[in-house]
Formats: sequence, structure tokens, C-alpha cells
Amino acid sequence: MVARTVSERAFEEYLTKRGFPIRYEELPAGTTKPVDYTIEFARQTIRLDVKEWEPKGPQRGSGCFDPYEPIREKIEEGRAKFKQYKGRDEPCVLVVCHYGSQLIMLDAMAIFGAMRGDFGIAIPFNVQTGAGDISTAKSTFLSGGKMIHHTPKGDVRFQNTTISAIAVLSAIDVRARRAGIELSKMQAAAGRSFGLEESFNTLRELYARDQRVHIEHRLVVYDNVDAAVSLPPEFPTGPFDERFGKSGDRLRRIYVGVDLAAIEREEASVGVRANDPFGLRT
Repeated sequence: MVARTVSERAFEEYLTKRGFPIRYEELPAGTTKPVDYTIEFARQTIRLDVKEWEPKGPQRGSGCFDPYEPIREKIEEGRAKFKQYKGRDEPCVLVVCHYGSQLIMLDAMAIFGAMRGDFGIAIPFNVQTGAGDISTAKSTFLSGGKMIHHTPKGDVRFQNTTISAIAVLSAIDVRARRAGIELSKMQAAAGRSFGLEESFNTLRELYARDQRVHIEHRLVVYDNVDAAVSLPPEFPTGPFDERFGKSGDRLRRIYVGVDLAAIEREEASVGVRANDPFGLRT
């Protein structure tokens, strides 16, 4: 029996905690390549394959950084793994996990950009005047997406539609979030902002004082909104999970776990706002 990877063991822990029976490398009829995990949820069979990056030391020196390339490589691996599951009416989820020290971004911009195209700004250009109107500029996805291919003629071709979503398996330090809330309350009570050293020492003291469970595995799911088969709308279910997909005519957060929502409300009450440059949580 092949030993589980670090990411597979972490994902099994997540599934077990959520009450999902683990079916590892199930080989359904008509297939020769099993995916890592199969679960039953909302009367649907969901196939999930876990990918990770081999840990490496931090990169040295300077140069350009492409946040999409590592994710697109995993999408290609997932495409090959899920190829035999096309047409089975089963959602297929590519689960990615990174625990090394090399820089790999797994935020909304990187994931959606890897799927839908490099994130950029489009400015309408008037060919008669030779000028662009900066006031009408808007954020958009450009070329390079693994789920949407923009042809040189300006056409759009959907691809890799068997992959229903990319799910990022990560951990949230709940104790650190609670310490940050308490620090904001202390600064409000003192009527001043603490300096860097005072803030650091206070946070360290608050963190050490809180003995409750503080690290939680969670899934952040990013829908492939053009997938052939969508995930059930009730997935995922974890108290710290999130899901981003299409709502109306735009991408936004469509699920937030109850415990994460409670932390965010308390943070907002003391003036701490989550980093959300694209307004996906509004």
C-alpha cells in the first residue's frame, strides 16, 4: 500500500472531522486511474484528487513571479487524472495543499486567475481618437486561463470542464485571530494605537494566555463556474470553510462557515477588516 502524502493525511483528517466515510482510490467500472478520494454528499458522488508541492527552501534573489503557473501545473495534472470521469455526472474537485516555504499563492486572485485568465485591467480604446478612457476601466480576466481559452480572434473556448472546482486545503489559526481582536479592544480602551514592539509583545502574551483549540483545517472552494457538473450548493459544510462562485452576474463568496462568520463579525466590530481587494465577501 502506497504511503499517504502529508496533504492526503491532512485531507483525511478534515473528511473524518466532517463525518465523511473515507473511500481511498476507489476504482469505478470503466476507469483505470482512481482519484484519491470519493465521498457521497447530497445524493451525489463527488471525486476529489489531492495535489501538493514538494517542499523547497525559499527562493533567493530577485526576478519576476508568476502566481498562476504553479496552480496551472496542478490543473494539468488534475485534467489527466479526471479525464476518465468525464460524462459520469459526478462533480470532480482538484484539492491543492501547500505546506512548504516556497512562495505559492493560493488566494482568490491566484486561483480564479489560473482558471479564468491572468487578472488585469481593461481600458476601452477609441481607434478614431487614439485615446483610452481611464474612467471606464474595469477589472477582468485576460489570457492564459486553464478553464477558459481566449483565442487570437477574440473568441472564448471552454476547457477542462470536468473539473468542477478547485479547493484549497489549509489551516486557520483561530487563536491568532482572537488575539488580534483582543489587541484592537485594548487599543480602543487605551485611546491610542500601540507601537510595533508593544503590539508584538501584547499579541504574544494574548496568544499564550488562550488555551483553547486554535488550529483548524478548512477548505476554501473556488467554483469552475463553467463546469459540466457543479458541486452541490450545500458543499462544503465546515465551520471555517468558504466557497466562492457565481452569484448573479459576478463572482462572490457564496458560503461561509458559522464559526468563521462569527470571527469576522467580531473583527468588524473592532475595526479589523479582512483583506478583500476584489470585494468577493461583500
